[in-house]
Amino acid sequence: MNGEFSLIALRALLTRGANVVGVVTFNATAPTDTVRRLHPEPVSDIPLLPRTPLNIIALAFENHIPAFSLSSFTSPAFLSQLNPDLIVVACFPKLLPSSWLAIPKLGCLNLHPSLLPNYRGIAPMFWQFYYGETRTGVTLHFMDAGADTGDIVDQAEVKFPDGITSREADHLTAYAGAELLIGSLNQIPTPRQPQIVVGATLAVAPIWATARIAPTPKPKDRLIPTSWSARRAFNFIRGADEWGPFEIDVNGKRMKVREALNFTFGERMDEAIQEKGGEIKIQFADGVVVVRFY
Repeated sequence: MNGEFSLIALRALLTRGANVVGVVTFNATAPTDTVRRLHPEPVSDIPLLPRTPLNIIALAFENHIPAFSLSSFTSPAFLSQLNPDLIVVACFPKLLPSSWLAIPKLGCLNLHPSLLPNYRGIAPMFWQFYYGETRTGVTLHFMDAGADTGDIVDQAEVKFPDGITSREADHLTAYAGAELLIGSLNQIPTPRQPQIVVGATLAVAPIWATARIAPTPKPKDRLIPTSWSARRAFNFIRGADEWGPFEIDVNGKRMKVREALNFTFGERMDEAIQEKGGEIKIQFADGVVVVRFY
C-alpha cells in the first residue's frame, strides 16, 4: 500500500490532540544498522501558498515531531528515549521485534486493511482483489511476535464498488481505520479479543493449511486466466494496479495489460479477443472486459 495509509492515521491522531513523540519510517536502501534522524530541507524566502503535506515525514515536520529513518532493527535505544506510551503502526513493511514491542506500556497497535484473521501479511489488498472479495474492511489489533496475529481491538467493514483503484481503496480503508484508532484511544484500557482462525479465507495456496497470510505477489500471480469472471478480472486489474502490470492469457498467448476500462456481464463474443478503436475486448467466463494493452 502507499504512504497515504499512514499519513491519514497520523493526521487523525494530531486532529484528536494526541501527543505524538516521534515518527519512524523504513528505508531498505539505506546503509544497514542505521537509525537516522531526519531534518527538513531548507526552503527559499519566496512565500508559497499554503499546501497539504504529501507524506508522513512532511506532516511530522509541519507539526515539529521528530522523524527517523530506519534501515534495520538494531538497538531500540532511540525509541526508549522517546518513551512512548503507545506505538501505532500503519503501512510499515517490517515486523517489530520483541525488544520494540516491550517498550510502550500500553502496547503496540497496528492498522491492517483486511478483516483479520483473513489476509494476514504484506499484500492484503492484492489478494483480496485477486480472489474477488466483495466484503472487506480494516482491523485495529494489538501486535505480537506474529504477522497480524495479535488480539483484535475493533474492525470496520468497507465496501468496494466495481472499478475502484488501489489508491481509492487505500483511502477508504485508511479513513475507516483512523476512526477505529481514535475510538480506541477514547476507551483506554483498550478492549481486545483473540483472533479465531477456524474457517478463515486462505490468501495463498490451500496447501498452507493453517496460513492466513498475504505474501508479496510473485510473477505467476499477475497472470489472469480467461476462466475468471469478467467482474473479478476487471476489479483485480484496477484494484491491484500498484502491483501491475498484469498479463492475460488469451489462447496461450500472454498479453500485458495497461488498464481495464469496463466490463459487461453475459456478453458472448464469437472470438476470444476483438479490437476496435484502440480498445480491446477480452472474453472471460461470463462476460467481456475492455482493456488497453501496452
